[in-house]
Amino acid sequence: MKFLTGAVAAASVFFLLFTYWQRNLSARRPRQTAVQTLPFGKPGLHLIHFYASPAEIKEGEEATVCYGVENARSVALDPPVQEISPSFNRCFAVSPKNTTTYHFTATGEKGEQATAEFTLPVRPAPPFIFMFSTSDHKIRRGDRFTICYGVRYAEKVRLDPVGWDLPAVTKNCVMLWPTTTMKLTLTATGTEGMTDKQATKVEVAERL
Repeated sequence: MKFLTGAVAAASVFFLLFTYWQRNLSARRPRQTAVQTLPFGKPGLHLIHFYASPAEIKEGEEATVCYGVENARSVALDPPVQEISPSFNRCFAVSPKNTTTYHFTATGEKGEQATAEFTLPVRPAPPFIFMFSTSDHKIRRGDRFTICYGVRYAEKVRLDPVGWDLPAVTKNCVMLWPTTTMKLTLTATGTEGMTDKQATKVEVAERL
């Protein structure tokens, strides 16, 4: 009985020492990382990559499109952006006005083809009033003053409280003859109902 008890104790100590040794060995081993193997050097046509970064843009912004091929005789992009040629890695900028799907085709020496495509979403840019100024901030009653403004990415422009619908352009000026002091607000409205507003005050006095 004492022999069995001693054997069990010895086995337990051996197991603990073995477990400790295994853990120590594992800690010293280098960690493995995932590696993507590319088909460099292999025969035949290979389309290595085709993507855009960022994957979504706002109207007026740019995205970078990159592609890579191996053993290609020619490459084509639809819609065409610029002249392209076979390359392991090439990138260029695009700035579509609307959501666009790009089709890429690589043709090999024997006429074989490899294709890929992606869609680049283009979100409407918010309207932006980049200029709003008046010729005067204080005038005499009966005098006129001029308001000039400029907007981008707007479909509609309104001037209140006079209630004027104005052109959504990058530069325009209008004249007013106010009879009382007023706060003028310019509102630019975009395609998705987004707005941008700016305000200014013009004081009307009997004399200056």
